[in-house]
Amino acid sequence: MKTGKEITDPIADGMEDLILAQKIAKKIAENENTTLGGELLS
Repeated sequence: MKTGKEITDPIADGMEDLILAQKIAKKIAENENTTLGGELLS
């Protein structure tokens, strides 16, 4: 019996999560008029 999805590439999945988290952080910073820095600038 299998549950969930099988992870084919954990590195790629982790990068997708990181990119999503950065997009969310960027939107929050923009809404709060906080100066962006680091990887949020790209």
